[in-house]
Amino acid sequence: MYLLRHLLDTMTQDYALTFRPLNLAEVKRLSIALKKNNLCVIPSDYANFLCWSDGLVWRNLELFSVYSYERPDTVYPHPTLLEIQKKHLLEDAFPHKIILGRELESIICYDEQKRLYEILERFSYQPVIQFARFVDLLYFYVGKERSSTVPTETAS
Repeated sequence: MYLLRHLLDTMTQDYALTFRPLNLAEVKRLSIALKKNNLCVIPSDYANFLCWSDGLVWRNLELFSVYSYERPDTVYPHPTLLEIQKKHLLEDAFPHKIILGRELESIICYDEQKRLYEILERFSYQPVIQFARFVDLLYFYVGKERSSTVPTETAS
């Protein structure tokens, strides 16, 4: 839990847009709705994240929420997990997966059968990288962004 809180604090200090924290009962209601629609339920560590912030927008990363929220930086609302799952319902690429977010060229999902978080290529849906825990996936994005903004020394 400490690492998750630390990563969220780091992202928030870097202007991440967070939303109100949820309680587990709210997350369970969504899992029940997903199950009724023959969709994958929310993994427990993503549910813990939702109890800190119901979704997130940071740089090019967008993690979906239980509820829809108006975003001050754009004209469209922050999408919900249920909306996104229904949108991709007919695609064969996601039979045992729940889509949790997206980045520029990637889709972030959880594969229920493999019990892994995956970053998929946006058009081919091929896995690019996999993680055992949601916090590892967040750590990957924070580390990637930090390494791309670290100034390099030049020889004089």
